[in-house]
Amino acid sequence: MIIKDKFFSSIFGYDVYKIEISIDDNFSEFVLPSSKAFLYTKFSTDRTDLIRLFQNKGFSVIDISVVFEMSPLQFDYPMDENIMVSEFCPEHSSSILKIAESCFTLSRFHLDPEINNAIANQIKQEWVRNYLTGKRGDRLMVVLQKDKNIPLGFLAEMQMHNSDKTISLIDLIGVDKSYQGQGLGNELISWMINNKLSKTINAIRVTTQVANIQSIRFYEKCGFRIISSSYVMHAHNR
Repeated sequence: MIIKDKFFSSIFGYDVYKIEISIDDNFSEFVLPSSKAFLYTKFSTDRTDLIRLFQNKGFSVIDISVVFEMSPLQFDYPMDENIMVSEFCPEHSSSILKIAESCFTLSRFHLDPEINNAIANQIKQEWVRNYLTGKRGDRLMVVLQKDKNIPLGFLAEMQMHNSDKTISLIDLIGVDKSYQGQGLGNELISWMINNKLSKTINAIRVTTQVANIQSIRFYEKCGFRIISSSYVMHAHNR
């Protein structure tokens, strides 16, 4: 199934399409749009049969995304007394957007050599803006130094519900480049869990990229474990 992605289309300035994979789809008959467009798809790494098919259509493997999961009861991290985490306030908006625009370098958009870094940065910024305006997600948390009311990082969370459990999804987590590696990500996750979250959800999930070794090590250290992986493929019709 081919679906137009309005969010990405608004940023790229031309049509962007998401291709959703289902068992019944016959992608051998799929034809790229004749007009300028960006297309992307994602499928499980056990579907290696699809790689050659999409490559023949002009797609390239850009990324392998990895989904991690853990129980909130597994996470035990002492909070730093000099750090404060809270729900975002409107006065934090400009600082949060600045962090979102500059702290990511290994997203699938940054890894794609045909996407300008300015566009890749804007995608992350607009993603977070949708949290600030209430268009996406459930909560946006910020981490600050107690003596300063300036955000050093943020965590965007949304909740997913299915028949057997409620899952808290870390949709995006970002820390100012000057403060990365100082445990602020741990502070954000710890606050999210301790703020009554463990009583209402069964699991926490987060997705990162195989190329982002630092991120993988961070989540494994926190107690997350891999539950699935997917190929991400892009095509650019110029």
